[in-house]
Amino acid sequence: MILEKGDMWDTWGEVELFMVTAGNFVKRGDILVMESGIAKQAAEQFPALQSQAGTLIREYTRVYQTSNYVALTPKYVHENYDQLVMNGWPTQGLSTMGLFQVKEFFGATDNIGLVQAGVRKLIELILDHDITSVVLDYPGAGGELPRDWVLPVIEQLPDVVHVWEQGNHVSL
Repeated sequence: MILEKGDMWDTWGEVELFMVTAGNFVKRGDILVMESGIAKQAAEQFPALQSQAGTLIREYTRVYQTSNYVALTPKYVHENYDQLVMNGWPTQGLSTMGLFQVKEFFGATDNIGLVQAGVRKLIELILDHDITSVVLDYPGAGGELPRDWVLPVIEQLPDVVHVWEQGNHVSL
């Protein structure tokens, strides 16, 4: 894992997998709530993302009997990926957007257990699909998780993963 500072959006279109931290609360109409941080930026930039992600999480919940998707990217786990792209799932150049779950429900604080599970799932995706470039915004960067809890977890990620933090992130 390589730590980066700055604007992760500068890599959009240049990396294979663009992972955005998000929750899993899907409201009526299969709309994923994405109201803060980089999730909100993604929803504003790609208006269809909330409904596409909400639908995907509902399908995941139906199949796996849990809404804790941990790390979800339709390119590698959804058989109708081409249909999702046509219906507005964000892609550009090399990049496909994925979601990295950090909250269990709307209004909750970020959860270190979900970060740990997400790291395991992301490593699995990278190895299973030979993914060579990933960006992820720093889990818990909103100040909800202490840096000294998160850093040892994300340090397990391979060097194909660049974890981005804003220049104003609180350090130890």
